[in-house]
Amino acid sequence: KPHFYLNAITTVYNMTYQNRQEDIRSFLQALARYVRYMMNIQSSSVAISEELLHIENYLNMQELRFPNSVTFTIRCSKEAGRVEIPFLMLFTLVENAFKHALDLYKPLHLDILCGFWREEGFSGCRLTVEDNGPGFSAELLEQYSQGKIPAPEKGHIGFHNILEQLKLAFGRDDLLRLSNVPPHGARVELWIPAEERPFADPLFSNL
Repeated sequence: KPHFYLNAITTVYNMTYQNRQEDIRSFLQALARYVRYMMNIQSSSVAISEELLHIENYLNMQELRFPNSVTFTIRCSKEAGRVEIPFLMLFTLVENAFKHALDLYKPLHLDILCGFWREEGFSGCRLTVEDNGPGFSAELLEQYSQGKIPAPEKGHIGFHNILEQLKLAFGRDDLLRLSNVPPHGARVELWIPAEERPFADPLFSNL
């Protein structure tokens, strides 16, 4: 993604004019971690805990890039953190939320939850990314309710790719779930089949 690195260089360039020396050091350190993670993967899957560290690093970079415009919370049970998911799948959801929900007129907040969940037909790990942006369009939610995600050329390549990955990895097409959160915001959920647990994680008691 060349645009990401070009934006990073521009961010550092602008910080030099603002005399933000400490922020420059922090940003470059975070950028180094970002590049190392993106280029040093040894497998097609990764533990959720590792992906969350990458996401936290990415969001810290965005906080430096857009001061006072980005906040986030990340909550993950220890057991869920050990579950492996396809590399960059959860990150793609976070990156997508950041891209579509960021509004420079109000702070963006992301809430990321990862925990075990069990209900009829499913036992495994539930990963949720919520934002306080404008939410999904009625058209997209209607298409999704019919089992359709618009083709990549329509601007939804992230969701399209995730659906394909989930089908390949788990043989199911019901593991990506989209909804809106009243009064404003979008929620995307990944349901990852995993070892059965005898409980539903209390992280989700208020969803």
